[in-house]
Amino acid sequence: MIRVSYTQLRDLAECERRWQLGRKYEIRTKSKALAEGELMHLCLGKMYGTRDFSHAGAVIDAYQNQMSEEPREDAAELAIKFEVLRGMAYTYWDSIAAFDLKLFSIEEIETPFEIEVAPGIVLSGFVDGIWKHIPSGTRFIVEHKYKQDHHQELMSLDLQVSIYTLAMLPKYGHLPTLYNVIRKPQLRIGKKETPREFVQRVRDSVAEELVWSATDMKTRYFVRHTYTRGQRELAVALSSVREMAIRMMELHYRPERVIRNVGDHCLYFCPFRDICIEDDPMIAQDRFILKSMATERKKQSLTI
Repeated sequence: MIRVSYTQLRDLAECERRWQLGRKYEIRTKSKALAEGELMHLCLGKMYGTRDFSHAGAVIDAYQNQMSEEPREDAAELAIKFEVLRGMAYTYWDSIAAFDLKLFSIEEIETPFEIEVAPGIVLSGFVDGIWKHIPSGTRFIVEHKYKQDHHQELMSLDLQVSIYTLAMLPKYGHLPTLYNVIRKPQLRIGKKETPREFVQRVRDSVAEELVWSATDMKTRYFVRHTYTRGQRELAVALSSVREMAIRMMELHYRPERVIRNVGDHCLYFCPFRDICIEDDPMIAQDRFILKSMATERKKQSLTI
């Protein structure tokens, strides 16, 4: 059995070598960007699941304490990022989530799914939420994002939206996706500005242009749109997933066939850049944790 996820598909599509090294190594210290995205997802789940911001705030505190246990060169910068995220989360709760909870019934949060895309190939993952718009009775697949930019012109090609639509077909039928984006503030702390003053400036900037809408928002900080997929688009997505899974299986047995896709993403996004050509164990051991191959061999099925 081959089991794949959207994240693995995304990594393979960007660069086969990155996907290959990602199967072998785990990063010792998560990047700040990864921590922010993961943390905001947890916060939003708590907000909508408990209908209370205090639980989201507790998650931020616990996450920050955990990341601060070991000395870090970027400790001061990271502390500001946490405060900015805390401010964004509270502003979101006060101005958006509070309205959502009045007009949407939150039916599911972090819903697991599995799709058999071909004999012996299973695509698995989680949908952030299933919401029902109370006035109209329309259900939505909800996808939360915390990121710097939202490229509206690329959403018709977004594989993740197609995968989630496919995943929910058996239970709910053909649902639209409510794409809910919190954009990271691009402001920078001033030379004479304290962290508290900076965070307050971020909050004031966010609050200036907030206008809530159930299904359509577009400001510098909050974007929400609805996307749908037709039968042809779903068929193309299913075919793409199947072919990528087959390629994963081929590279598992023939790793020398891997193709390196060199580009700007090598400079900014790939943690394996310095060991891409030569998988030097001396360099790798300082930055990565070797995944247990013994554990992998004990599994009854091949997990790609």
